[in-house]
Amino acid sequence: MHNYTTADPTTAYAGADALVHPVEQVLNLQAGMLRRRQNYFFACWNVQTLRSEAAQALTVRSLHQYKVDVACLSEVRLPDSGHQSIKVPQEDTSYHLYHSGVYAPTLDSADAIKDTFYNELQAAVNGTPAGDMLVIAGDWNGRTGKADAQTRSTLGPFGVGDRCANGERIINFAMNNHLIVSNTKCQHPNHYLVTWYSNDGVTANQIDYILIRKRWVSNMRDCRAYRGAETGNTHGSDHVLVRAKLTMRLKANKHVSRQKRLDITKLKVNDTATQFRLDLRNRFNGLQPEESVEDIWKALKKDVTEAAANTVGFTRF
Repeated sequence: MHNYTTADPTTAYAGADALVHPVEQVLNLQAGMLRRRQNYFFACWNVQTLRSEAAQALTVRSLHQYKVDVACLSEVRLPDSGHQSIKVPQEDTSYHLYHSGVYAPTLDSADAIKDTFYNELQAAVNGTPAGDMLVIAGDWNGRTGKADAQTRSTLGPFGVGDRCANGERIINFAMNNHLIVSNTKCQHPNHYLVTWYSNDGVTANQIDYILIRKRWVSNMRDCRAYRGAETGNTHGSDHVLVRAKLTMRLKANKHVSRQKRLDITKLKVNDTATQFRLDLRNRFNGLQPEESVEDIWKALKKDVTEAAANTVGFTRF
């Protein structure tokens, strides 16, 4: 197992539960261990159930086929057991499921429920360092529509459908936290933008989104829906997999040692100055006159520095 560390950590908040894979690529998402100059695939998917082992196996196999590194899953309907590993069938790798229990209320939900959801999500974002690459993805149960003059910094021109009340909440949340709705920024045919299909076979909308901090938007290469991905739901999910491709350009940690500075201001105190002179005089008495000029200079420099360090010490900054 490799340990990849960078100066810029990454935080991902799932729309429900987060599947992290594989260990070799994303070792510890919360600690921000990602390789530099590497393509990563973040996804969201309302799978509607992961209760059975068959559902888990088929879902993770689809994620593996689509090279998904981190998947934010909605409506998994699993007890909050904290963490579990799900092996990809016929592959020597696994996904690791972390429960977060976040799922956006539907349009018909009471305003109080919606307020609680966004307040809790905002509290989680507030606890995220500003330098982190923040990804918030899942089933938002709202339509943002296309960008207009007021929302063009957050939305793109490729939103689907008319904006609804829940869509307004999504936009306000994104704007307040300097996020972009990546689905709406990438141009694709309509069937690659739609994320939800009604059982009536006619109605389709874009309600699953991947939100990314604006400072990282240049790292985003693509974002679209993938209708071919299969979930383990017996009747299939009415949502499709949404995947964003990001190219990490992270800076490596640079440990620059700060040069210590002597606190010479203390020499203004008479007792300190006297102690320094005595210490220095004793050290000079030990010098050997037969030494070369260069050796004497090195010894003088060493003695002065050590005497000052012992007497006045170093500044804190």
